[in-house]
Amino acid sequence: MKMVNLEEVSCNLCKSKESRILYKANINRPYRKEMFYPTSSTFKTENIVKCKNCGLVFANPRPKRDSLTQFYFSGEDEKYIEQQKERSKTFQKVMKFIETFQPCGRILDIGCGAGFLLSVAKEKGWQVKGIELNQFFTNFAVSELKVDAINDMAENVELKPNLFDVIVIWDTLEHVLNPYEILSKAHSWLKKGGYIFINFPNINSIFARVFRRKWWFIESMHLYYFSPDIINKYFNKIGFKYLQKKRHIQTLKLGYLISKLRPHRLFFYNIISNVIKFVKLQDLDIQYYAGQLIIVGQK
Repeated sequence: MKMVNLEEVSCNLCKSKESRILYKANINRPYRKEMFYPTSSTFKTENIVKCKNCGLVFANPRPKRDSLTQFYFSGEDEKYIEQQKERSKTFQKVMKFIETFQPCGRILDIGCGAGFLLSVAKEKGWQVKGIELNQFFTNFAVSELKVDAINDMAENVELKPNLFDVIVIWDTLEHVLNPYEILSKAHSWLKKGGYIFINFPNINSIFARVFRRKWWFIESMHLYYFSPDIINKYFNKIGFKYLQKKRHIQTLKLGYLISKLRPHRLFFYNIISNVIKFVKLQDLDIQYYAGQLIIVGQK
């Protein structure tokens, strides 16, 4: 556990300092690095605010850069690695969708995690490259999946301009300190006519509106909460053409999905979990939609 210093931030999209609180802070400090694992179920946050000018939703205050960087760099989320088979099934469908726009070529995954998407792309004949801050995931991607991955923050990485046909930002943009900078870099790295695919939890989804503070994506590791309208505003400022949006359907094990109930409804979790184990369905693959979107843009 670690006590961290917090900082107040202005809106990343329009720089306004005027915002209103959507959800008050409910976090129990100090912070733990496990709160920043992809499989985390820590539904505690600092204040979640909405910019009065442009509508961007974000955490404010938030941990300072050095603390966040260390949390993301040092974590070892083995539970995520254990889901390789199920997540790879999801990425098979993702690559099939991407290939309706670009049949093959060079692909960059910003925030590539353990490299599951890039591994699928490589098998399909793509030239792949990833950027990932977490050392544990990067080592797995490079040593186990044999994909080219840089262990660093995307903000620190320098690549040749106009290099990639496709850039993917998957479950990552909501975690970064400066989404505008990341998207601007992606724009410079893409070839003219190249495509960007962004996957994120949609703060305007029916799930977010119904569950509000208890929506499962309101988490300590998420610094930003996007909607299609907000992504389009970023695109307009940076120079991307907004093409389309698509619901993101995932495949994961039933037992893992049920475990997400535990922080919210422990009583129901215990009952359902025991039933699932009794009938031996915890390893059953389940396809589900939980409020995530894929946005497609073009340079």
